[in-house]
Amino acid sequence: EIGHITLEPSDTEVCICGSHGCLERLASVARLRKHIMAFPPPAGSPLSKIAPEEVSLHHLFFASRQNDPYARSHVTRLAEHFALMLRNVAMVFNPEVVCFVGDYAIADNHFKNHIHDLLNQCRYISTGTPMEIRYDDRHLPMLDARGGAAALLDLDTGNLIESHTLPSEAAVPSEHSWDKRQDVGKIEEKFRQMFDALTQRYSN
Repeated sequence: EIGHITLEPSDTEVCICGSHGCLERLASVARLRKHIMAFPPPAGSPLSKIAPEEVSLHHLFFASRQNDPYARSHVTRLAEHFALMLRNVAMVFNPEVVCFVGDYAIADNHFKNHIHDLLNQCRYISTGTPMEIRYDDRHLPMLDARGGAAALLDLDTGNLIESHTLPSEAAVPSEHSWDKRQDVGKIEEKFRQMFDALTQRYSN
């Protein structure tokens, strides 16, 4: 639960885990909206056209891509939180790869570059095999479905089968990369068929 690493102990909001200053709270959409309500964007910001309670990370990163200083200030703050968390994780675990999924997978280059620059300042992170940061913008339900199907195939065959080897059907066309995904319904149907077959096989 790296989302519950304490980054700001003096933060006044209590997390669901009972602590203060967890990454999960500091990087949440709710905290972003709270900041925007307290410090509204100037008239020229793309975020000024959106009600604070409706602002999403997609809106924030879109505005940051437009070089909006107000949005960039929020993106900078979020990147600093994640960089600090990754530095803490690296001190203990030294991961080779870190993957952002969900809303932060569509982060803009300002977010990505700022995290990269901050991590490079840490002398204890290995420079020989630097931590690789990836951003996977596929939808989480699709990843869950493919992972479950891969696990079932693994159980059935006894061999590790990577999820990308599963049939890719009914890709949804979209101008947004995060909307390009497999048909989750069809994957779930295949999963259900395999599960029923295994249930029948092992119940006899």
